[in-house]
Amino acid sequence: MTGADRLSRFLAALRETPIPTSQPARDGRAEELGLNLLDLALNQEHIGRVSETLTLADATHLTRQVGLEIDLGALSADRLAALSADRLAVRSADRTGSTGGPGTVWLPLTRQPRRDSGWVVVSDVDGHRYPTMSPQRADLALIQGLRKVFAVYLDSGAEDSATVAGVRDRYHRSRWLIEATITAVIENGGVFEREPLPGLDRDDDTHTTDIRDRAATVVRALFTEGGAFLRMLDIAAREHLLVVRIPTHPAQHVLRYTSPGALTTSTDRRRSRLRREFTVRYQTVIPREVDTYEVTVAVPEGIQVRRFLLATATDRAHVRRLTERMRVPRPELPDVTARLAELGRRRERDLRAFKTYIEGCYATFSSRPPNFPAPPRPEPGDPGLTAPGFPVTRLARFARLYETERLHLAGGALTPAELRAWATELEAADLDVSLDFDDDPRENTGRIRWQRRPFGEDDETNSEPVAANVYMSLVDDPISLSSGVSKLVLAVLFLVAAFAVVLQPHVLSGLPVLGELFTRIPSAAEGSAATLSSADAVVTVLLLVPALLITRTQLPPRSLLGRLLVWPRFVAYASVVSVVLLALCVAALPAGSLWPPFLLVMAILALMLLLIMVDFATKTVLRRNRVPPYALFPLWLHMEASRWPRRRIRQCVANFSSPEREDDA
Repeated sequence: MTGADRLSRFLAALRETPIPTSQPARDGRAEELGLNLLDLALNQEHIGRVSETLTLADATHLTRQVGLEIDLGALSADRLAALSADRLAVRSADRTGSTGGPGTVWLPLTRQPRRDSGWVVVSDVDGHRYPTMSPQRADLALIQGLRKVFAVYLDSGAEDSATVAGVRDRYHRSRWLIEATITAVIENGGVFEREPLPGLDRDDDTHTTDIRDRAATVVRALFTEGGAFLRMLDIAAREHLLVVRIPTHPAQHVLRYTSPGALTTSTDRRRSRLRREFTVRYQTVIPREVDTYEVTVAVPEGIQVRRFLLATATDRAHVRRLTERMRVPRPELPDVTARLAELGRRRERDLRAFKTYIEGCYATFSSRPPNFPAPPRPEPGDPGLTAPGFPVTRLARFARLYETERLHLAGGALTPAELRAWATELEAADLDVSLDFDDDPRENTGRIRWQRRPFGEDDETNSEPVAANVYMSLVDDPISLSSGVSKLVLAVLFLVAAFAVVLQPHVLSGLPVLGELFTRIPSAAEGSAATLSSADAVVTVLLLVPALLITRTQLPPRSLLGRLLVWPRFVAYASVVSVVLLALCVAALPAGSLWPPFLLVMAILALMLLLIMVDFATKTVLRRNRVPPYALFPLWLHMEASRWPRRRIRQCVANFSSPEREDDA
């Protein structure tokens, strides 16, 4: 939701909220608690490490078990006092002179959508459970805190605005109306999602209209469309905070909890029917103070994780500052080149790790290594920044020239025009995105570990939230079902062909050995207008043999594995149904009229066999796909590792997103 939408929805809620006749009650302790809870929920500076275990139960249901390392030493004494969960809150030493602190504090762990929120059990590694704050109590604290923020906005409003000054000093009911609207938005939980009703902007009562108009004017003056207040109010309205009560001693804790319900997904059932692989994208945000993030995926048996990658915008702030310095009229070449070399080393390490990962994937099914495109050889003495294609290779070569001190900046090797062109290419090729890969050798699980790497700059850009995209490709390798179904269709085809030869032995008369052999078989259809004398036996064989074969094939149910195997299952059922129809023809038609049905069924089975072989070949080719054709992968990877570097914009079958990532967008 954009800032303009938030502002318009809030103004619509302002028109619907009843005008209070007295000032809403205030609670200074709740105001302080609510502001600190919301700040920690957004920044998460008390979390040092995050570990997530994703479990894909079916195509639209993803649960995650989250492990957090809590460090209370990162919080100041004043903040711990504000978060105190003790009934008699002990203030900090700076305020009361006391050397003690609160025994327990309230800490937010995560944000949950209201539609999926429920009772969450939070425990430590030993299974000891921690009490959690009720959603109603957390909402009351947020209401008090955001109303306090509004009061601060109002007190700091421009004095030259007569309306803002009037609402602050004289027109109290307009101020009370804004506070009541904030309360209604959070309590109703989703006012922003309601469409404004027509006609609510007009009121017959002139006094009431003036109150609402003054309140709307103040809201427009204080809260900009992209401001932080409306975003915080939107978060409080759509989500519940998971707040847990933990002791302050010891200062370090390891907590675990499982998110209930399904995360937001945009699964398109139509696009997932005839897929040879089931692709999943999970979007989240790594908090600013987290140095280590680990994500693990677990899938049901029968499914293998073909590709499992993590794309993170780790260097987005660094590349943004670097491109700004490269676009100035007189760039500082020593500083720019040092940062370009560091970026080249990072992306070269990612590219080398990607090639090693793909080689390991190839080794599971082939002895032939992957064939990556070879970059062009650079000209002697050329830094390689302006050559077309292969941005990581060129940047890595630039880094090696810089490290070996063979880059002569004084000779005009880098002009301001070249630096500006290269800055544009840095942004276009997504060189701020880094990659991490699966390091778990097991087939039904995957694990990726990400670590924050310092760029050599100040801590201001080293501690920003990092947008992360987890990509997984689920398949049924080895391709056992397609091969099993092909054997089933081939066996049924031989069975039907054998009975067809019994009906018309002369069709093989042209063969050298088989022709003479089959001509000795008496034709079952010659001069016969009645049904076959052995029709019961033929019908029994046609019904029994395919049924036995399909039970041995072990077709999966309509689960996640069944979505991957829709086409082989359809071919297996279609072949059996065609044989059943042929058996009905044998039982009902005379012997002289059975040759056309047999020919038709053999043609259908041959077509089914061809289709399942095409499916088998397609899956075999997809196993050799190096770079998945999805937009979540950076462009530099498509340009470096694809033979045809054409970045196709495709969406995964299932797209999940955590609440933090939805609000970060």
